[in-house]
Amino acid sequence: MKLITNSDRVQGSRRLDDAENEFLIAHELNSTNVDPLLNLTALYLDENEADRAVATGQKAVKANSRSAPAFFSLGVALYKAAQLDNAEAALKRALDWLRRWRMCD
Repeated sequence: MKLITNSDRVQGSRRLDDAENEFLIAHELNSTNVDPLLNLTALYLDENEADRAVATGQKAVKANSRSAPAFFSLGVALYKAAQLDNAEAALKRALDWLRRWRMCD
């Protein structure tokens, strides 16, 4: 069993900061691509930063209002932020878009 030291925590924190910066740069380079925003939302959720996850999820939905993954990501963030009515609405929108895609196949 490996003990986690303060050095490990600092190094892990730097990696998260680096990842966050890379996702922000990727979004700036192509603001219509929701993938960097989805990755940022997941990163913030992993770090228990629900408010930041919600804000980033909202940006993802704004970038692509027909993205089932964007609505799903937002729904999870809203759920973690205890905004249950809004989470339900976002998750239903994700399902609606997913059903539409499947009908087109």
